[in-house]
Amino acid sequence: MNRQEAFDEYYKVAAFVQAYDGYFLNIKAWGVTVTAGAIAAGFSSGVASSRPSQTAVFTVGLLLACTFWACETMFKMLQLAHVRRAADLESILASGAAEVAGPAYLSSFSAYQAIDRRTRRWRHVLFWPHVMLPHAAFALLSAALAVFAAVKS
Repeated sequence: MNRQEAFDEYYKVAAFVQAYDGYFLNIKAWGVTVTAGAIAAGFSSGVASSRPSQTAVFTVGLLLACTFWACETMFKMLQLAHVRRAADLESILASGAAEVAGPAYLSSFSAYQAIDRRTRRWRHVLFWPHVMLPHAAFALLSAALAVFAAVKS
């Protein structure tokens, strides 16, 4: 690829990386709204009067929080693959060569995803604070409320 193609690809990849920020905010917003709604439903008068249904509603809140947490982790893994490709393109462009030999975008992106799957990087990303919060807090709250509802007399 020539330098202009490398620049074009770099700007497209940089736009992908920046676009993920909006997705993360949407995932967090929906996660908080839906999980808080499930927790609030557990305290409603119709549900709170029945211990098994209250426990079930709080368990649903726990599952929702964990689902949104997993979704954000998957999106973060996709973003990291794009960041790696952008770093590759930066080093190619910094070399100053007129004609640069860079891997095709899809093959390098797939290679990065394969490395992440092989190393199970998602296990580390799952506990990064900016990925974990607020989902972990709602998961813990829902779990505590479910246990409390199950054991209360």
